[in-house]
Amino acid sequence: MRSLSIGLAFAGLAVAALAQQRDPEPVWITLGADAAPMAARVFAGNAGFALIRSGERAAMARVDKSLLPQLSLLMHEEFRRCGGFMQHPDYETAWMTATEQVGGRAAKRGGFTPPALDRGAIIDALRPDIDESRVIDVIAALSGFHTRFYTQPGGVDAAHWIHDHWTSLTASRNDAEVSLYQHGGFPQPSVILTIHGSRFPDEIVVLGGHLDSTVGRFSPTLRAPGADDNASGIAVLTETARVLLSSGFQPERTIQFMGYAAEEVGLVGSGEIAAQYQADLVDVRGALQLDMVNFPGANGDIAIIVDFTDSGQNQFVRDLIDQYVNADWANAACGYACSDHASWTRSGFPASFPFEAPMGQHNPSIHTVGDTLARSGQRAEHALKFVELAIAYSVEMAKGELVDGPSVDDWFTVVDLAVIAAAFGPCPPEDCPGDADGDGDVDADDLRLRYLDWNRPKAPSP
Repeated sequence: MRSLSIGLAFAGLAVAALAQQRDPEPVWITLGADAAPMAARVFAGNAGFALIRSGERAAMARVDKSLLPQLSLLMHEEFRRCGGFMQHPDYETAWMTATEQVGGRAAKRGGFTPPALDRGAIIDALRPDIDESRVIDVIAALSGFHTRFYTQPGGVDAAHWIHDHWTSLTASRNDAEVSLYQHGGFPQPSVILTIHGSRFPDEIVVLGGHLDSTVGRFSPTLRAPGADDNASGIAVLTETARVLLSSGFQPERTIQFMGYAAEEVGLVGSGEIAAQYQADLVDVRGALQLDMVNFPGANGDIAIIVDFTDSGQNQFVRDLIDQYVNADWANAACGYACSDHASWTRSGFPASFPFEAPMGQHNPSIHTVGDTLARSGQRAEHALKFVELAIAYSVEMAKGELVDGPSVDDWFTVVDLAVIAAAFGPCPPEDCPGDADGDGDVDADDLRLRYLDWNRPKAPSP
């Protein structure tokens, strides 16, 4: 970590460079009370920043949008927080958040009630289906976008890429769909994949991670691969959803996988979704945040973030790791608004944030052009621990069973090959039709191999 004086000097230069680029429309934010004094010093004399109040845990400020990248950089460089502040839609919401006058249905319900760990047979049956190569493919595809910054075309394209790929995972299920959640004020949508519950569809289990990326410097157009932060989290969500959907697992409660927009500039996407769910009295039983999961740190532990999370659900997550995941865990803290779990906590829902390593051991290349798969050795071995955890969390929270029904594999024995091939669209003549498995004839097994290849994530076009 750079020294305080160097950090202040760098941020001061950033403010000076943007002094003539004020956005006349300010936004209201909250940030940690520990970070407020430094932010006030860095932006002293700049009319684009005004500290309104500072309480015991949180402070409130009015900030020009043009200063948000520099504020994000300050939070990352000096406090090791990705985000480190929350944007709010108005003065009143920011004031209530800063004074902790917030809460939701979960808070009124009395907090988190841990379910019994009684679905071990299902989790054991699902674990062999986890495929590291697919996790790598998703990380590679998303980090192939020049940037996924929330205002840039690449950020919008990446969200649509996720939408389309997640839609392909639901092809064999009539109880699942994918939607885009459009936000006001910027073009990047969030993405939500829903598997409807069979018995308690109004009870929701949320697993999420942000889909945007940044290098946190002067221009949002700079290269920002964001392989670990947070293509890795999206890849874990994707593989978890794929395993659940392809297995025929039918949850009793509804499961929603969410790729949040605009996390890097104040948890905006998750903040809007969580606030809407709070206002609509949605019964969110728990939220699991997956943000940076592929850099193992010194010991390969999973860090359980204990601040601004739910202590009861945190213990449940520890129990899941002990029972189902080949990993150790360690407690850690990451500070105010360090990731999207804070949006759910602010809205009164129980949230947990298992992180790739104890703070200080996490990936040192995030928010730089060096945040690539190469930093993790072109592997996703550490991320697989989080796939195991996410599957265990989904199954034990939502309950449900593996049911007999029209799974993807069933299609290849009961439906005409030409019909399925037509449903999956055109393919190159050398691949469709053909003897894909090399056994000397063209049959359902060949089509299955072609489908699996079609369903594998493809890199974005240049």
